[in-house]
Amino acid sequence: MLYRGTWYEVLRVNPKSPTIPPIHNGVGQKIVRAADNRLDGWTWAAPYDECPGAGAPTSCSPRPSAEAA
Repeated sequence: MLYRGTWYEVLRVNPKSPTIPPIHNGVGQKIVRAADNRLDGWTWAAPYDECPGAGAPTSCSPRPSAEAA
């Protein structure tokens, strides 16, 4: 997900905000992955209203299942 100009791997999706690796890992990087976490055990909650193009899980349509095709 794009957050404050940097792409972050989403660790968890919650109703109010997705959980991403700590933003301190993103300084000077374009993409931050969970494996790059230099701050052991730290995470960051990125509010949906600060993430362009991200909608809250309740506002997103579910993906069609493979059985429906």
